[in-house]
Amino acid sequence: MSPRWFLQSRTRAWLSYGLVTGLLFLAAMGLVRQQLREELDITRQMAQHELTLIGSLVADALRRGQYQSLDYLLRDWAKTNTHLTELSVIGQNGFIISSYRRDKAPAEALSLSMPIDYSYAGRATLKLEQALDNAYEENAVFRNRLLLLMAALSGLLGAVFFLLLKWQEESEALRDRSVALAKVNAALHISENHLRTVIDTEPECIKLINAAGELLDINPAGLAMVEADSLEQAISRSLFELILPEHRAAFQDLTRSVLQGNKGKLVFEIKGLKGTRRWLEIHAVPMTTSNGETALLGVTRDITEHRRAEARLAYLAHYDELTGLPNRALFRDRLERALIDAGRHERLVAVMFLDLDRFKNVNDTLGHDAGDQLLKSVAERLLGAVRRGDTVARLAGDEFTVVLVDLAHVDDASRVAQKIIDAFAQPFHLAGHDLFISASLGITIFPLDARDAGELLRNADVAMYRAKSAGRNLCQFYAAEMTTQAVARMGMENDLRRALRHGEFVLHYQPIMSCADGRIIGVEALIRWQNPGQGLTPPLNSFRWRKRPASSCPSANGC
Repeated sequence: MSPRWFLQSRTRAWLSYGLVTGLLFLAAMGLVRQQLREELDITRQMAQHELTLIGSLVADALRRGQYQSLDYLLRDWAKTNTHLTELSVIGQNGFIISSYRRDKAPAEALSLSMPIDYSYAGRATLKLEQALDNAYEENAVFRNRLLLLMAALSGLLGAVFFLLLKWQEESEALRDRSVALAKVNAALHISENHLRTVIDTEPECIKLINAAGELLDINPAGLAMVEADSLEQAISRSLFELILPEHRAAFQDLTRSVLQGNKGKLVFEIKGLKGTRRWLEIHAVPMTTSNGETALLGVTRDITEHRRAEARLAYLAHYDELTGLPNRALFRDRLERALIDAGRHERLVAVMFLDLDRFKNVNDTLGHDAGDQLLKSVAERLLGAVRRGDTVARLAGDEFTVVLVDLAHVDDASRVAQKIIDAFAQPFHLAGHDLFISASLGITIFPLDARDAGELLRNADVAMYRAKSAGRNLCQFYAAEMTTQAVARMGMENDLRRALRHGEFVLHYQPIMSCADGRIIGVEALIRWQNPGQGLTPPLNSFRWRKRPASSCPSANGC
């Protein structure tokens, strides 16, 4: 028997079962309707009989004129027949002579009327209304019993059909099951080989770990990651032993969470069997093993280079790549912290600005490599001249800054500055040459000179330039007059640039005469500044000229 024929035969059998069940249902519904009609006819006959009986009593009471007794008669009659919902005696003009009505109206009721002639001229109508609840209830009982009988017959018939079909398909199912099982086993074997090939060639580490942290399985990439030479060397080994102590608790928490059915991710560091340290990132999920236990399935990748790159970027964000000293950002942060701490404990902070004298000559003569080596040597000497808690930073080029914290007296800053000057007294050995390099230092003190980090740095810069102007290789403390002169010098430079741009310079020729005979022997060309606001200004007096009114100059040619 072919599967196609069997399928068609089974379909026909269930269609036949459905047809028989449908016919049984239609027959049952017909019986239910027939029963309901019979119950309603019986109820109508009984109501008609009731109406006839009570009608004779009502007519007798009307002939005697006992109208008041009608209420008692209707009430007593309704008590003996609980299905009556309304009894009314209505006269010829529609006037209700007597009536009894129950409070609750039925859902469905039967209404009957009967004329009553109680005299030659006296006529009335007796109206009766009776609930049909009893008829419908009896019909519902009959319907339920019939449906139960039909369900039993249908179930019995279905069981017969099912047993017949089951017996028919047993032989075919057994053969199909054996064929399907063979195909499934073959497909499962192929799938396992494919999965093992994928896992073995996966460049990321794939491993299975039990609750004790022991390796149940691991692919070749994972063996290389833990530096194991063979699978036997790694299996049953506790992974917790390879994880560095500061990460073990976090990894154990991850393992417990995953074994409870959660997913997780963790970054940790291990030390391989051969001593190599690696940063790893694991993505873990729960997995049920062949023996029914829950294990941790982890996909791990090596992020050592990524971590090194992040550390390198973080270092470059705060430190100078050439000298290893803090850069401008880190210097500013440490200075602000030092100012807060000094203000809290009422201590002094000194900010030094240091610039190498004639550093450009080193780059021009010996090359930039020698200049870089010089900057490294300068950084080493500066670090050797300050305390451990102080900060030495390189801002740019040959500019260095020093923050001296927790000072009790200004003289403490002077002593450190002298140590720095003395450190430059020894020659620097560069490219086979002994070079003597000096430095100019500017110093400002918190809170004597300023309280803001930016203002302190500007003050130290101004003092450093005063040291350079005074002859270099000097240390100069900041004074408020330096800022005034620096501002004046900047204003003069801006005015001269504007004058050059607007053509305010004029050329004058001054004759040169011989004292012996009074003859003109030459001409000296002199430049003069025709300042719109201050008049004709000679070059030597331009700075002093700005400091006094134009009217104080005795002549038009300048002072």
